[in-house]
Amino acid sequence: MKRGFFSQAVRFVYHEFLREHAYLVVLRLFMGVGWIRTSLEKIPEAGWWDGTAITTFLQGQMAAGKVVFPFYQDLIVNVFVPNALVFGWITMIGEGLVGLAILTGTFTNFGLLNAIFMNLNFILAGDIDPSAFYLIIQSVLFISNTGAILGVDRLLSKKIPFALLVAQPQFELKYLWIEKLSFLALVFISGFIAFLATFYVHDWSPTSVMDPA
Repeated sequence: MKRGFFSQAVRFVYHEFLREHAYLVVLRLFMGVGWIRTSLEKIPEAGWWDGTAITTFLQGQMAAGKVVFPFYQDLIVNVFVPNALVFGWITMIGEGLVGLAILTGTFTNFGLLNAIFMNLNFILAGDIDPSAFYLIIQSVLFISNTGAILGVDRLLSKKIPFALLVAQPQFELKYLWIEKLSFLALVFISGFIAFLATFYVHDWSPTSVMDPA
């Protein structure tokens, strides 16, 4: 029986890796582990439990002139720093939950959207590396629905056919009208943000962004 179960498991994994975009699964696992590691690194630090870590980070970024967008400077001063305790917890716990979602392929697309949102905030706060790269990687994983390959979303997709939450198998993928509108809105919002950001770019050379990973 054990041999039969093992052979069935091997066949299942083999057929899963024959699916479209299966080559991106390793990248999905890498991102999941990365988010979990980032969360675990914060847990032993008292500064993330009392809000001082995020306050120190944001104020340091402001003092160094790395926060270039005026609206985000206002958010830091008026929203983030006064509520540093809450945002510290949200960051620490959110990174762990996002990592688990991406790693296990459970509500993968919802986890990726949250990961993209966090990376976007890191970039706006002047912490470009490696968020700029992860933003692109996670966008590709989201579009490719990799959570439906060797992930719990393969089962969840049968009950939740909503690609904004659960990754859908490519051969069963049918977008709902609300999803199409949502994706269209994301395209316009992303394009608009990218257009506005060009006015704040001081260095266009490839060496201006370094990935420490």
